[in-house]
Amino acid sequence: MDIITSLKDYFLISTSQLEDSVFDTSVIYIYEHNDEGAMGVIINHPLKDVSFEQIVNDIGVAANIEGVGDVNIYQGGPVEVQRGFVIHSSDYKDNDTIEICDEVSLSSTGDIVSAIANKRGPEHFNFCLGYAGWGAQQLEDEVAQNAWLVLPRTNDILFSDNPKKRYEKAISKIGMSGIPETENIGIC
Repeated sequence: MDIITSLKDYFLISTSQLEDSVFDTSVIYIYEHNDEGAMGVIINHPLKDVSFEQIVNDIGVAANIEGVGDVNIYQGGPVEVQRGFVIHSSDYKDNDTIEICDEVSLSSTGDIVSAIANKRGPEHFNFCLGYAGWGAQQLEDEVAQNAWLVLPRTNDILFSDNPKKRYEKAISKIGMSGIPETENIGIC
């Protein structure tokens, strides 16, 4: 069995230990994990009181967003809740885009908001406000205490058209045996 040394490009799936917290029924995509800690965004809790149009107007992007369609804005986590983080397919890149792996990137500047608003953005994306963060060894301790289930990232969950089903999909991939199914897994 391989030992996982980094949860970068993995999902965390909350367990019942977290049901009375902001992480209740959460699927978190981990985009950074090293000796100093970890960072990720919740990808399955759409916000009802924030619209993409509001964000476009708040940052002053010139755009006609009529043809953009519905853009879910997610509660990415409890840290820096006014800051946007866009986890997206690697078909989009600007000067500040960080490549997480061959298939997934992160952008967090107004450039990606403008690109999405003007229909030049990535094909697939999750627009999150805020992020979840852990200090050194904190995430490893929480996983060891069974607060989180761990699943390699799959694009069918990360970029699912129905974000409310992402938690159920992730749980079903783990299955009753606790061993993730391996089809369509894209590990960086």
